[in-house]
Amino acid sequence: MAEFREARQANDTAKLDALRPKVDSARAEMTKLRGAHEEKIAATFNDDQKAQWNKIKEEREARMKERAASVDHHRHDPRSALLTARHPECVASRRHAFQPQH
Repeated sequence: MAEFREARQANDTAKLDALRPKVDSARAEMTKLRGAHEEKIAATFNDDQKAQWNKIKEEREARMKERAASVDHHRHDPRSALLTARHPECVASRRHAFQPQH
């Protein structure tokens, strides 16, 4: 949603708060539609394909959880954008600090 993205880029927290229910509703609707679409596709699979599809979905879920655990949670904080604007030299060191260790 462009309006939400613009408000986020402008750090307009009041507008973000006002748009949040609309965005959450749209996200829930898309999740529901995606699930229904995946079910229709999976219904055409044979047993081997279904097993393979389930494995792909499990791997995708694991990657999403791993990614969520390693996200720099401060990037969603409006104060973080102010820090970036005032101290761009800090951005590289801050990103490095939140990279997962392999």
